[in-house]
Amino acid sequence: MAEQARQGSYIARFVAALRTALAVDPTRVHWIDCVKGITILLVVFHHAQDGVDATIGLSETFNYYYKILSPVRMPLFFLVAGLFAARAINGPLRSFLDGKILHFAYFYLLWSAIIFAFRYGLSGLANNKMRAEELLMILWDPLPTIWFLYALLLAFAAMRLLRGVAPAYVVGFAAVVQAHYFASGPTGIVIVDKFSYVFVYFAIGVYASEWIRAQAAKTTVLRWLAACAVFGLAAAYFRSNDLIHSPLGYFTLSAASAAAIIGTAWLGTRAGLLKPIVIVGNHSFEIYLTHFASVAATRIVLMKLGVTEPVVIFAAAILSAVVFALVLGAATRGTFASFLFERPRFLRLRGQPVAGAD
Repeated sequence: MAEQARQGSYIARFVAALRTALAVDPTRVHWIDCVKGITILLVVFHHAQDGVDATIGLSETFNYYYKILSPVRMPLFFLVAGLFAARAINGPLRSFLDGKILHFAYFYLLWSAIIFAFRYGLSGLANNKMRAEELLMILWDPLPTIWFLYALLLAFAAMRLLRGVAPAYVVGFAAVVQAHYFASGPTGIVIVDKFSYVFVYFAIGVYASEWIRAQAAKTTVLRWLAACAVFGLAAAYFRSNDLIHSPLGYFTLSAASAAAIIGTAWLGTRAGLLKPIVIVGNHSFEIYLTHFASVAATRIVLMKLGVTEPVVIFAAAILSAVVFALVLGAATRGTFASFLFERPRFLRLRGQPVAGAD
């Protein structure tokens, strides 16, 4: 009876946690959660596309146009991450170190180990063959699906160190670094390369936070259509001239797509049409951490069953990534496995409050 009571209590907690996860939190900024939802869905789609293309191949036409999304995903991710970062960057050092530096370091190291174990164990089934010694490389060569956390840690650290520098100099220097990266090519140090082209967006998000939010609030259908048109025309031009990864092309497409997506999120949430994506955005952190497993597993299972239609695999992978993250988050909340999404108390600086993932 006692065992049944414990099981019943756990199920009740799980159901309550899942209901909370599926609810729209009225205390959050819905259009920003919607933007996060769109970007994390694009990230999941990208990794599903990578797997399908490496396994069965996708048409040249699809891959030709798909490259247009390259300047859309991570630039917007970092731009949105910067919108509410100023308070932490300018706050007390102890809180900054605990809430940002140790926070991201913990999840980066933990999930790098989890992802590595998963990929290493499935080397025979997955696209990439892993060697045990590769785990030691994560300090400069992050695993493909987790580098965002490392780069975000560096972005917060850099902005903290540059607090006394005029914003124009910081953004200008970051833009020059990005342009140099696209003009000269990779350095061979993965995290340096990643940071080189995303830091400018984080800096813009920090410095232009109030302006961006004010512009979002001014969005009308006409302004949204204009932003979509600018992005469409720019994408057609830079793609047809193979200039997407030129300094001008990449930044232009990043800016235009950000305006279009922010406009979509603002109008959609105001009309009450995008609640599912708002919920996805509210849990983008969990989805980001866990989607590597669900996307790979979905693709492998479907292909073993003889399903090779890319659209079906993409749709199933995206759905499974969202459902898996929501279910896992609810299942681990308040249990011994809560460390997956919540940093344990003993790994916090003394005196800092315990909090979940940002």
